[in-house]
Amino acid sequence: MNNNSCDYSSPFLTGMLIGVVVGGAVALLYSPKSGKENREFVRKKALQARDFAMDKFDDLKEGALDLKDKTHKAVKAAEKEFKKS
Repeated sequence: MNNNSCDYSSPFLTGMLIGVVVGGAVALLYSPKSGKENREFVRKKALQARDFAMDKFDDLKEGALDLKDKTHKAVKAAEKEFKKS
């Protein structure tokens, strides 16, 4: 299998992140809103992004714990079956 595609993802993501930051800065500079309004808007969006990320993290954590429990039960069942043989 060829894993060369992984070598290009990091520069692409870095470039994308830089583009988002620069684009956001330009948008704020040319915004018709005042600085106070822009700061409030950015603060609200940052809080929303944080809450979204925390919710997704909690979902992933719950999924991982469920998978751990199912794996543990499957291993125990396999051990029982093996001991019977």
